[in-house]
Amino acid sequence: MIDDPIFSPAQAGDGQEIARLFVLVQRRETLGLTIWSSPLVSAFVEDIIAGAEPSLEIKYYTVRVGREMEGVICLRNISGRLFVDNVYVTRRLRRMQVSARFILDSVRSYGKDFECQELAWDVWSHERSLIHWYRQLGGVEQYRKNWFAARLPENSGPAGAVLGRDEAERIHARYGFSTLDVVTSQGRYRSGRIGTHAFRITDDRSVADPEFFRALASIDPYRVVYVSSSNLDLPGAGGVVATAIRMHCSLERFFRQLERQVPRGEAVR
Repeated sequence: MIDDPIFSPAQAGDGQEIARLFVLVQRRETLGLTIWSSPLVSAFVEDIIAGAEPSLEIKYYTVRVGREMEGVICLRNISGRLFVDNVYVTRRLRRMQVSARFILDSVRSYGKDFECQELAWDVWSHERSLIHWYRQLGGVEQYRKNWFAARLPENSGPAGAVLGRDEAERIHARYGFSTLDVVTSQGRYRSGRIGTHAFRITDDRSVADPEFFRALASIDPYRVVYVSSSNLDLPGAGGVVATAIRMHCSLERFFRQLERQVPRGEAVR
């Protein structure tokens, strides 16, 4: 017999364990693409739990058995869609079908504060069993994004202007990730920074702008540049590191399908 799982919003002091569990969700090749590769990311989680950055509309929910955290989910509101940012549940609780009840309870709790009619999430293309499960819940693929790895140039020449550098450095020192804006003669781009190893770009037009890459090289020439694109190949970049699949589902259908997977009765033993 085990204690009944207890579902609750994350509490102060949970940040380090939440960060540790979300690292377990990733493979080595995908971890470096995410903020969870930062050794300081738990500070970000703690600040969100404490109410910092309310505009991000991020909430964490946990499931505990006794004193152990055995599950966590991150939810956020993106353009009116309830976005499932990350989910982790131990294998033991998955076998006991606790995952469905935990996700259902968390999404309903989030919905009390933020009105959404549709659910969205990303899943890595190699996670075939998870993709199958999401389809069973009503998830429909919307698009795919490939992540490419590129190197910064060694040649000199005109470089774009980096904006907000001081603020970005302050944030990076606390969280181990940050964003920067770069203005070139061709346009304005945004770049994420993760840890000490990578820049992360979601606008693939930037690859064709040498001023942008030189601006990044002026910050740190040794970082790899991860670029997200719907293209199957990207001139100037290497091969595909990973592929993310975006899926959508109506909340009504999601609730209906997930409720069928919730075990009967209140206690799980």
